[in-house]
Amino acid sequence: MQIRQRRGDGALGRRGWVCTFAMVPLLTLGFVLPTPQNAAALPSNQDSGTICRAPETISIEDASQPGTPEIASPVASPVAIPAASPVASPVAGEDVGTARQNGVTGQIERSLSAIAVCQSDRRVKSLTRFVTENFLSDVYAGGGKITKEQFIVLGRDLPKVPVEILSVSRVEVDSYGIATADVVWTVSRQLFHAEWSFVFERQEPGDDTGDDDPSGYWLADGVKPLTVTAPDGAKEVDIEINTASFDPQRIGVRGSDFVLFAENKGKVDHELLVLKLDEGVTTGVLLREPGAALPDGVTVIGQLTIPAGEEGRLVLVGVEKGTYAVVDLLPDENGTPHLALGMEATLRVR
Repeated sequence: MQIRQRRGDGALGRRGWVCTFAMVPLLTLGFVLPTPQNAAALPSNQDSGTICRAPETISIEDASQPGTPEIASPVASPVAIPAASPVASPVAGEDVGTARQNGVTGQIERSLSAIAVCQSDRRVKSLTRFVTENFLSDVYAGGGKITKEQFIVLGRDLPKVPVEILSVSRVEVDSYGIATADVVWTVSRQLFHAEWSFVFERQEPGDDTGDDDPSGYWLADGVKPLTVTAPDGAKEVDIEINTASFDPQRIGVRGSDFVLFAENKGKVDHELLVLKLDEGVTTGVLLREPGAALPDGVTVIGQLTIPAGEEGRLVLVGVEKGTYAVVDLLPDENGTPHLALGMEATLRVR
């Protein structure tokens, strides 16, 4: 997801913060849904009992064990994992190193679940407890710098959209104590795939955790986009982006999973911003109501920025049948949103 400030010109201008999955130029990302091998789907955030709260601490000894489990642990329901300790107990036939690694995997999986809930509920202050400023800069500022304090203020205007972790695999801890995981997730209906990195934040003995021994927890520290492969059977629709228009202006697709493949033939950056409009709401409201947040009655489905002269793929999954708007709110060289110049199309999903 990315926070991007939009600039407008006079009455036509609007500023908005649009949530792009995960994650951004970062994730201009598209991904794929045949989920990675040896990964299991996470139950929906609403069904799992996961809540947005401060991460649980684990011992430094257990967090510092490098290694990679032979098979990535599935994302387990928090109900099925004892909350008292994220470090799994050794079982018969399992060496201590593997047990500790699986404990790290479980801790990271629960952190990811909580991050998704915090994002879905737009609890930005709670979210900052699970992530570093490097993560916020990667995901919400497109690689620019943003502090936690700035994010707490600006993040309140993010559109409220559901975020769901679909799978976590290939969890590894290197010799420097950096953990990485292959993660597939959705933001609204847009599919993402990336390698997330985590750092261990130490809590000293005698702090407010109440622990006598050194302990801490894993914080998400960065997101590295990976190739997104569309689900089997997903249709691909070609869209040509010109200086002030989409071609075609009426886009039709069958099926809930599909890819919008866009080629930007213009000289400036453009975007595909797919929106669901409530009955009676038109794209004109995006121009008539300047402000930090999107107007009422407008729901983000997916977003992709395509630099001048380049092409990109927006992978959408589980889209309901209906009619959607495709617009470009990025400004031209004069600060006027491209939508005001005619950059909009209609997407019909059958």
